[in-house]
Amino acid sequence: MSDKTFGRIIAVITALGILVTGGLMWYTVHLHGVCSIVSYVANGR
Repeated sequence: MSDKTFGRIIAVITALGILVTGGLMWYTVHLHGVCSIVSYVANGR
């Protein structure tokens, strides 16, 4: 395996890791937002 191929694989893995991390963070924030809205409405009534 050449250095160029190795570097490309590492770049792909890094990009995937960043995408997954960003997606998880957005998903968590989105869920927390929905949960806080639901609890706010439930407590308000």
